[in-house]
Amino acid sequence: MQAVKVFNNNAVSVVMPDGREAILVGNGLGFGRRPGDVIDKGRVSKVYYVQNELQTKFLKMLDNVTPQVMQAAERISLAAEEQGILLSSKSTISLVDHISFALERVEKGTFLPNLMLSETRMLYPKEYAVGQRALELVRQFCGVQLPEDEAGYIALHLVAGAADGALAYDTVKFVKAVKEIICDTYHCTFEEESLETIRLTMIISIPAAVGLGVLAFPITGVLFPSSSSLSGKLLMMGAVSVVFSALSTITNSVLQSIGQQKKALHNAAISLGMDLIVLALILAVFPKTNIYAVVFAGILFSLSMCVLNNLSIRKHLNFRNEFKNTYVKPLIAAAIMGVVTWVVYYGLFAITKRPSISMLIAILIAIVVYLIAFVVVTGTTEAEMRRMPMGTKLVKVLRILRIYR
Repeated sequence: MQAVKVFNNNAVSVVMPDGREAILVGNGLGFGRRPGDVIDKGRVSKVYYVQNELQTKFLKMLDNVTPQVMQAAERISLAAEEQGILLSSKSTISLVDHISFALERVEKGTFLPNLMLSETRMLYPKEYAVGQRALELVRQFCGVQLPEDEAGYIALHLVAGAADGALAYDTVKFVKAVKEIICDTYHCTFEEESLETIRLTMIISIPAAVGLGVLAFPITGVLFPSSSSLSGKLLMMGAVSVVFSALSTITNSVLQSIGQQKKALHNAAISLGMDLIVLALILAVFPKTNIYAVVFAGILFSLSMCVLNNLSIRKHLNFRNEFKNTYVKPLIAAAIMGVVTWVVYYGLFAITKRPSISMLIAILIAIVVYLIAFVVVTGTTEAEMRRMPMGTKLVKVLRILRIYR
């Protein structure tokens, strides 16, 4: 095959043996080539037969699209094929066009929110997973991080490439409308939103509890210089209640959102009764426990609320919490942070004898250590991190630390 036109280093136009004109794409396929040169078939990764109205659009697009965008689109197509999603030439052209415009929007600082992201993720999980992979490939080849919303748009492109695009889009809109009607009518929420809220709460509250426990004595010593060691012991003991209190508050909100306010009050009444009974028993059997008994009973109250509320949510929403991802992995990351924080604080204090400065430095280091440990332990991707509060800023920090590349 001989080149008819060389568009860039990765795309050339040729006339195939059957007489049809085609666009060949491949890494370095057009490098140093001129019209009439023989094309190395071994470098060809994609062949596009473009006819009629598509031909003009494709040729015009090749003159304006960078080779990096073409490479990214090619890899996205391969990722889709690996999942059994076959794209037509028209769909590939549309994908290249979309990526190009998406990069242009990012460059101009224009954000296009995807109002049907949740529905797309729910209806087309396979295509959405490829969309998330597409964000990584665009960043790899083009050096630009597209927002999470683009994963949903790309997923719809993939769906449209394998079926009726208008039908796929109308299906997503229909499901979104049905979800809204259900929520408005029955005052309910969906498992996905509940799970994400609980998970985010644990990501924040678990390291907070560990930090309070590790730095209990320095904190009380700095804030209340005249306090005894008792205050530090109480803070260390009660630190775990941060997790239970936060979780009980969130689960209360979920029950209220699905119209189960009475159930939340019922669970609170049971927990309060259990709290008073346990407190009375501890003081009767172990009278010397004094204030420690009150702290323990308070922890038991919030723990009881968590358990009862979760059972109620499971009953009404068929909700199953992901215990490992929601609790265990953040706890492992927080434990790593706790060890480092303890070593840093007491090491600095031994040198400086300045508790305030030592504690401030230890807290700052703890934040960075937890962030790194959390990403490593949980395997959180850059796209997932961006969906969290202040996610874009956190991604920038993690890139500086070379955690994300």
